[in-house]
Amino acid sequence: MEEAGTDNRLTDYSLGSAVIYSAFAYSVADEAYSALRELAVECKAGFFDVSSDEGEIIFPD
Repeated sequence: MEEAGTDNRLTDYSLGSAVIYSAFAYSVADEAYSALRELAVECKAGFFDVSSDEGEIIFPD
């Protein structure tokens, strides 16, 4: 059941054999970026910020 006021936190996911794509509302983009980047580093997974002008890419160690 969705809580009132949480609709901007709903996320669209697509899963593939070698990729996870997540789409977030613009209003939570900075928070989502920070959380996913930290998780990618922790899990030693690659990370590509497709929405950024710089297009940051992190390669796993």
